[in-house]
Amino acid sequence: MSHPNASTQPLVLNVERAEDVVRAATMLRDGRVLVVPTDTVYGLAADIFRPGAIGRVLEMKERASDSPLPVLLGSAADLPLLSNRVPRLAWRIIELFWPGALTLTLPARSGLHPALTGVGNTVACRVPASHSCLEMLESLGTPVTGTSANRSGFPASRLGLEAAETLTTGPDAVLLDDPHVPGGPPSTVVELRDSLIVVLREGSVGVEELRRETGERVVLAKALEDLTERR
Repeated sequence: MSHPNASTQPLVLNVERAEDVVRAATMLRDGRVLVVPTDTVYGLAADIFRPGAIGRVLEMKERASDSPLPVLLGSAADLPLLSNRVPRLAWRIIELFWPGALTLTLPARSGLHPALTGVGNTVACRVPASHSCLEMLESLGTPVTGTSANRSGFPASRLGLEAAETLTTGPDAVLLDDPHVPGGPPSTVVELRDSLIVVLREGSVGVEELRRETGERVVLAKALEDLTERR
């Protein structure tokens, strides 16, 4: 059932049609907001350099502006658009887990929209392992918001049109994958504190896998907070 404030039905585009993928990128470049497939659930995409589009994403999700929006990149080569301080350990993690469901939190470069950085002045980003999403990002040439296409506090959807119906106002278009995106756990979110990998949100990439693949110390943020409080 559509939300009572939902607008008219969005334009439906198909990832199987190359011209539709290009059209999706053009719409994003023009400041539109789209529901797009990722390697986990459907995401709500807006060009990160279009402030008005980012504002619409926050409105659609009923999301507080102090809860930063994650970012999807077309490749790791786009990282300088987000951060000019990428430590060596971050590059190792990128080589191991990108494209994929691991979100890396890095110091944000100046000038990014505050909805992407929050009070900590960091930016959370990843390269998705979704061919259709990567095609769209390549055509666009800039990163997009990568938040799930649902109202805050509601379940995320693996179906594009269903995702669009849960939002407070409709997106401009839905880029449909066939039959649906994989679903499953969300991306794992990590940040680096010197040589320590801190897991801010558990997800598709497990703690043990991180330890095994990187050979570094990996801790859950909650466990680290508890340890700090005991000292």
